[in-house]
Amino acid sequence: MVQHSAWALPHGKRDEWAEKVVLQWFHLENVETSDCLLERAETFLQKSVKGISWGAKMLGKVIQTN
Repeated sequence: MVQHSAWALPHGKRDEWAEKVVLQWFHLENVETSDCLLERAETFLQKSVKGISWGAKMLGKVIQTN
């Protein structure tokens, strides 16, 4: 989604994503948990570019859905 969706990161941020978030995630010797990867991803997306947040946000109230 970060690279191929309609909401993909700008090209300039993709290298930074790989450098700061992905790291060694796909290497066989990686012993890191998914929690670590997701925490880095959330932090990166919350910082985002030009004050626009692509990260998830916690809502302060319950929203009823169907």
